[in-house]
Amino acid sequence: EPAIVVGVWNIPQIRYREYYPAKAMALLPEALADTIQKVGMEGEAPLSDEYLKYVTSEVLPFVHQKYPTDASRVYVIGSSMGGLMSMYAICEYPEVFSAAACVSSHFVGVFTYIPEVTAGFVDYMTENLPSTKNHRIYMDYGDKTLDSLYAPAQARIDSVMMKAGWSTPEWTTEFFPGDAHDEVSWKARLMTPLTFLLKPE
Repeated sequence: EPAIVVGVWNIPQIRYREYYPAKAMALLPEALADTIQKVGMEGEAPLSDEYLKYVTSEVLPFVHQKYPTDASRVYVIGSSMGGLMSMYAICEYPEVFSAAACVSSHFVGVFTYIPEVTAGFVDYMTENLPSTKNHRIYMDYGDKTLDSLYAPAQARIDSVMMKAGWSTPEWTTEFFPGDAHDEVSWKARLMTPLTFLLKPE
């Protein structure tokens, strides 16, 4: 069926601030959270909650008013930090988003694999994943460049999903050997998450 694609630009400030899930960061040890803010956000607090509020209270109402949409079929997709935001969006606003595609999601949080950082996402998702009855979630990752760090973190996220009762066809995690953490790789496999999102419900 026809679909409307809405691309939301990021703020001109530090993109890391906008896309790091604030409530997952709040679950980290204070010293670790402070370090991430100092290194990645110039010492400022994350803006991810404000970002989601903007999308759900301003962008989507405008789209629904202007176009012939089905409010029960609103999906979110992003890559890297955008993959984190897709996960965060469906957890924070399960009444708005019925499916999410998290492409090369940055579940390592920083630029190396530190188990304690990934634990923040694990703990957050354990408490906040939406119901499997009326939601779907797609995840994937490669093994080159930054994606080469993702296997152990994604394995922990997959374990959270399984423990929460997620299984096929409502959830899948796909591995793409040889794919890097870049737009070339994401473009080459884009039809995989799009097909997952747009298949008839």
